[in-house]
Amino acid sequence: MKRKIAKGSVLLFLVFFLVACEKELREVKYNYKIGKFEISSTYLVRGNEITQQISTVTVPYFMMDVSNEEEAK
Repeated sequence: MKRKIAKGSVLLFLVFFLVACEKELREVKYNYKIGKFEISSTYLVRGNEITQQISTVTVPYFMMDVSNEEEAK
C-alpha cells in the first residue's frame, strides 16, 4: 500500500512539474547575415507557441544612397 502511495505521489509531482515547465516564457534568438544585411530575430516562446516576434534588419548607409544617420531618417 505504501508503494502505491509513493508511486502515485511521484507521478503526481512529475505531472505538476511538466505542466509548470510549459507555462514558462523563454526567449529564443537568431542572428543571420545575408550579404551586407544583418537580421536579428527574437522570439518569446511558451511551450510550442510563439507569443511575440521582434525582428531588426540592419542595412549599411551606402545601400540607401545616404552618407549618415540624419539623412537616413
